[in-house]
Amino acid sequence: MVPLLGSCSFHQPFPAEWKPPESSNTACPNIDGKYLNEGEGKDPQYKPTLAWYLFRQSAPWKETTHVSFTRKTDASVEVILWNGNKKLFQRDLRTDEKEVSCQEGFLKINTREYVSDGGALGKEWSVIGLARSQDYLVVRNESGAVGLFFLFPVAGTATDWYRFRAIGE
Repeated sequence: MVPLLGSCSFHQPFPAEWKPPESSNTACPNIDGKYLNEGEGKDPQYKPTLAWYLFRQSAPWKETTHVSFTRKTDASVEVILWNGNKKLFQRDLRTDEKEVSCQEGFLKINTREYVSDGGALGKEWSVIGLARSQDYLVVRNESGAVGLFFLFPVAGTATDWYRFRAIGE
């Protein structure tokens, strides 16, 4: 018997037409501010949402209009999802919980989710790298998944880039 493993890998380069993330003298960039929830990527048809990448199904990402970040200490970042002036969801991400870290000039947020839906069973994870680039929050989404799809093993990895416009107070 020959085992079958379906897999794929896609790693998008940083878009050449975008300004690169601002270099930081510290390991952790300053991303404090508010950003639109709907962003842009290479495909103009796809409208990524920042709240979904940060919290997946555990937060009201569809109702979110903007997201704010506040670095509270070296060990924590406060993230708030907003709909206009109404606070929808708040979470402090902490380094001691391994939810957030600072590496390579990015604030990195670790997410993971277990999937059991539509014939699929598996684990999905992402490392969301955040950095400032002029009037945008640049997001590097490095993701992967392993699991079963109708009893066939599958695996994959991807790197995607998105950006979300900064908005005033």
